[in-house]
Amino acid sequence: LSPIWSVMTSSSQPTFLYFSQKSPEYMVFENELAASNIKVKKFSTRQQVEEKDGWRNGRFKVAKIVGEVPSKAHFLVCGSLPFVRDIWQKLTAAGVDESNISTETFFER
Repeated sequence: LSPIWSVMTSSSQPTFLYFSQKSPEYMVFENELAASNIKVKKFSTRQQVEEKDGWRNGRFKVAKIVGEVPSKAHFLVCGSLPFVRDIWQKLTAAGVDESNISTETFFER
C-alpha cells in the first residue's frame, strides 16, 4: 500500500481501495484509511475473519470491481509480480484499457 498511498490521498476523484492481505494483522494505514474519504474493501485471503468493519474472506473478483467503479476509473495495482500480472490480465479481460492501469511490483523471498 505504501507505494500508492500518496497518490490515493491526494486524488480529487472518488477513490476505491480493494485491499488483499493474508490476514488482518498485516493491515497498514488502518487509522488513516478510516479517517479518509477512500472507500475501502478488505479481503483476508488465508485467515478466516468475522466479516465486519469492511473485511471479507477470500479473494476479490476483478470483474465485480470493474462493475463497481466509474467507467473511466484508473487502476493502481500494487503487489508481488505474480499478483500484479494476474490482476492486470483480469482487468484487460474485463475491458479496462491498458492506459487506465498503472502497476507497482515488489519481490518476495
